[in-house]
Amino acid sequence: MTRDEIIAKWTGLSDIERDAWIAEVVFGWEWDERIDGARWLLPPANDPLRWCAAIWGPEGIPSFTPKYSTDISAAANVLNAILGEFYLYRAASNKYVASFGYTSGEPCFDCGEEPFEIVAQGIAETASEAIGLAAVIYKLRGVGADVAV
Repeated sequence: MTRDEIIAKWTGLSDIERDAWIAEVVFGWEWDERIDGARWLLPPANDPLRWCAAIWGPEGIPSFTPKYSTDISAAANVLNAILGEFYLYRAASNKYVASFGYTSGEPCFDCGEEPFEIVAQGIAETASEAIGLAAVIYKLRGVGADVAV
């Protein structure tokens, strides 16, 4: 998927669908086809959440899915799942900008600030959404596999 396709899909999802997409892309959750044709999203077998009792919504998303896109403490787990440097700021537009990348080059002589090469960036209304979107872009664009965007 291109960055624009990822953003277009993200924009069309509800919060719970965004949370499910983050769980799938960042944390390795998988869709399981049930005998009756329904699909359920399940954490990996080594995740203790897999064995929790849950109510599955009509979308097949379990009630215990962390609220990555709306809860900043859950979004912190997304940050911990992606190695490397990260910057978050609120732009003049009042939107949050989350960027995964790396320091490149020498620090600025005047201010000491180090240049930062952005490899994946999410812009959204909340910090949690921006972090989740940036992480999905990072993973789906192959950056996690050391492939440049």
